[in-house]
Amino acid sequence: MLDLNSIRLGIIGFGLIGKQRYRSAINIGILAENIFVFDLAGKFIENSEFENLNLVSSESEMMKKQISHCIISTPHDVATLYAKRLLDSQIKVLLEKPMGRSQKESEDLISHIHSSKLSLGFNYRFMPGIQILKQNLLEKTFGNVISLKIDLGHGGSPTDFTSWKLSPEKSGGGALLDPGIHVIDLIQFLLDIKLSDFEISGVNSWQGFWNTGIEECVFAIGKVDNVLVNLTISIVSWKTKFKLELIGTEGYFEIDGRGRSDGPQMISEGKRWAWLSGPSQLDSEVRQILTNEDNSLQDELFDWISEGPFHAHAEQGYQSMVFYSRLLSVMQRNDHS
Repeated sequence: MLDLNSIRLGIIGFGLIGKQRYRSAINIGILAENIFVFDLAGKFIENSEFENLNLVSSESEMMKKQISHCIISTPHDVATLYAKRLLDSQIKVLLEKPMGRSQKESEDLISHIHSSKLSLGFNYRFMPGIQILKQNLLEKTFGNVISLKIDLGHGGSPTDFTSWKLSPEKSGGGALLDPGIHVIDLIQFLLDIKLSDFEISGVNSWQGFWNTGIEECVFAIGKVDNVLVNLTISIVSWKTKFKLELIGTEGYFEIDGRGRSDGPQMISEGKRWAWLSGPSQLDSEVRQILTNEDNSLQDELFDWISEGPFHAHAEQGYQSMVFYSRLLSVMQRNDHS
């Protein structure tokens, strides 16, 4: 039985995600006195919520606190360095996606002698719509899958120009890597396939708004296990959005929203030719609002701490990066043709 009182948790990086992970840890029952925080910038919001943080000055000082688990939520250029040092000490690590800035960095992690202690932060797996869809796929509710379309967009803000995420060196890439790695992981998670079997038909990209050298919008199409796949990822969509459509031989399933600024997460489910026994196909659909909040980070954290079945392990994170590298190669070839 899981004893949360025995968990001693480190958090490296206390930006937006680091703070959310801290709140999640408190919510699932980890003791505040057993959570230790190290932030590169050393800047914190003036907020009474964080006034009693157990701050440490370095990751080495953190390890002296005998932490059992650690979350890394730093810019990508330093994340893998921290991960390797923590794995050296056999600490269980949850590395926020992606698994490095490149396939080479991910290879350095997967080849680590203690890589079995590494997990990746792919919280989209834990959104309720994704969990319901996964269960339906396991039960073959929709028959054989014909196609999967995923559209993920970030609206952004004028201050993004100063963000490390638009820096090729710090981020390692553009929209295809982040947030695109979420989409890549969802293909792997939902279809339960080997990404190495994916046949890439084409990848096109656009850049020219921020002009920092990264791709800002990407369209990709391909096929795996006779399933057609269509992906759209953008950091210049001017509104945040998440849409998924899966069509099978027996019916279809749609997800819209994440329970964040893009509104509640809603699902629609329909059967093939349901209009034959009702007034219309639209009237036959089952629709449901699942959540007005996004609790996926918290649910993922609990699954990781409790060694549950759904969080992403190192090998899955590595395969996502290998597939990302393949997509990137096709995209760059098309951009220069």
